[in-house]
Amino acid sequence: MGLLKHRLFIVGLTLGLVLIGSGAYLNSRSIDGDAPQEASHPESAPSEAVPPSEQARRINQTVYQQQDTLPSVAASSEPSGTLSTLSHGIKLEVDAVGNLVVNSLVKDFFEFYLSSLGEIELPELLARIQLDLRTQLPDQAYQQACDILKNYVDYKIDLAELDAQPGPDWSVLNDKERQLAQLEALRQQRSALAALRERYFTADQNLAFFGEEDAYDAYMLERLTLNSREDLSGDAREQALAALEKSLPEDVQAQRRRVTLPGDVYDRARTMQAKGASDTEIFEMRRETLGEDAAQALAELDQQRKQWRQRLDDYVRERNAIRDSGMSEADQAHAIASLIDQRFQEGERLRVKALDASL
Repeated sequence: MGLLKHRLFIVGLTLGLVLIGSGAYLNSRSIDGDAPQEASHPESAPSEAVPPSEQARRINQTVYQQQDTLPSVAASSEPSGTLSTLSHGIKLEVDAVGNLVVNSLVKDFFEFYLSSLGEIELPELLARIQLDLRTQLPDQAYQQACDILKNYVDYKIDLAELDAQPGPDWSVLNDKERQLAQLEALRQQRSALAALRERYFTADQNLAFFGEEDAYDAYMLERLTLNSREDLSGDAREQALAALEKSLPEDVQAQRRRVTLPGDVYDRARTMQAKGASDTEIFEMRRETLGEDAAQALAELDQQRKQWRQRLDDYVRERNAIRDSGMSEADQAHAIASLIDQRFQEGERLRVKALDASL
């Protein structure tokens, strides 16, 4: 569910907080080129006891309050870090009456900048976002974008804190109990995530920013639940999983088919082999699914695997004969080493030696 990136976000807050270090961006730059304004950031020397997340919230609030002046401050200097060389290419949209069109581009726009957190100080980063918004948008849309930005950053801070909470101890549970407990933990996690998003975003914003992610998370959770149910027969489970797959949007289904197709073909080939299907039948199945070239390549790979398996079987037979020969352990070891050298090329010998104990 992408929580690793939120943990990285809180790490970025810790690294990127300008409050801990040399002069603050909001203090060191004046609005009109005059002396630095002390009132622009009253928390210029916070107590070490203030957590990074709380410091970040204070910075976010201060930058939000200075949205009318900070863009000009940011415009007076060149961007630092990767922002000096990268461009997002995102054009935010405005409707006919000047309102910001809230879609996934807005979220992508914010994430482009926030990905530099840790390398660029948070106040400068937020001021750069405001400058870009100010450059692209008319007044009404700019104000709306700043409102959403304020909520988005606060949301990311809370989400990072949520992810940083210690998880339960699964080690005391057996495999089945652990599986069920983890499923329940995922459900609670999704519930907490939904509540957090409702706190910061409207229904339309939620759908635009997280709708596709939510739908896929719900799908994956239901898939895990179906796979964990012991009351379903194999056929019933397959039917339920197929119906669940069809509940996804068509573009997501197509993407999943592209990703899972090689694995599905592999599983089908294994099943056909177990049932005694011929090489020709398996080739035809692959050809119809993957195309002529892929089917031919897989047939050649099958042949190479069969040859390798046969060579291993021959080696095992001769190795076992050496072990049963009554020779001393030293002579056996020497004979087996000589056998490996005779039967396998240099690159194969390490593989055989690694497999030897399991053969």
